[in-house]
Amino acid sequence: MLHLDFQAGHDSARLPHRLRLSNDVLDYRHDLLVRSVAVILHKGADSPKLTGVLKRKFPAEVPYSVFRYQVLRIWTLPVKIFLEGGVGVLPLAPLADVQQTELPKVIEQIKERLQGGASGKADDIWAATYVMVGLRYSEAIEYYR
Repeated sequence: MLHLDFQAGHDSARLPHRLRLSNDVLDYRHDLLVRSVAVILHKGADSPKLTGVLKRKFPAEVPYSVFRYQVLRIWTLPVKIFLEGGVGVLPLAPLADVQQTELPKVIEQIKERLQGGASGKADDIWAATYVMVGLRYSEAIEYYR
């Protein structure tokens, strides 16, 4: 089972504990192996505590618990991954490794993808894209459908 936890806030230091809790609950509930992934949406939500490992131990003892998780920092990934993936990941494209000057081209590519057959989901995807753009760019960005 894949457990994705999207992080946009400033409480990332506590995220590894929350990931472990969710992982344990999903494991217990479904009796399946669970892979947890922290999806960090922008640099302001990142934390040096997001190392991919959460160890719990008493002083001067070996860890009694080691929880491993993956960290996906969206702004480090090529925009192509999101533009060529499923339509559900299109809203993440503006958060990828994109310069602000390239943003209009990225928005145009999203528009082209949505005109190509995702009409039932287009409004939701545009709404999510608008929210995602607001996470990275403080000034208003206008785009047209």
